[in-house]
Amino acid sequence: MAMRTSQERQVKIDSVRSPADLAAEAEELAAGGAEPDLLVERVRALVSDQGLEPIGDVGGHTPFDRELHEALLGAPRDGQTVTVLRPGYRWRSDGEDLVLAKALVRNPEP
Repeated sequence: MAMRTSQERQVKIDSVRSPADLAAEAEELAAGGAEPDLLVERVRALVSDQGLEPIGDVGGHTPFDRELHEALLGAPRDGQTVTVLRPGYRWRSDGEDLVLAKALVRNPEP
């Protein structure tokens, strides 16, 4: 029982270590006056190390896919071009593709 509890504790510690490292590095870069693009680059590098992949780029245009995107306003048709407001993230591991956060999108201005 003690071994199982110890293993569960280690899993919890490991699951929060990466976000803690990410927060620490982001704060360090921000305090040093880093440009926003550098912060985004570092965040993406750190989450990529964990097997996370971004869904879309802010300001980018992409065909709407309800499996990957959440519309801010309205209901775009599948395949309709939308603008990414906030990227989402998916996790690919051992042949599994899991959407952890859908990208927030809106219809482009007419």
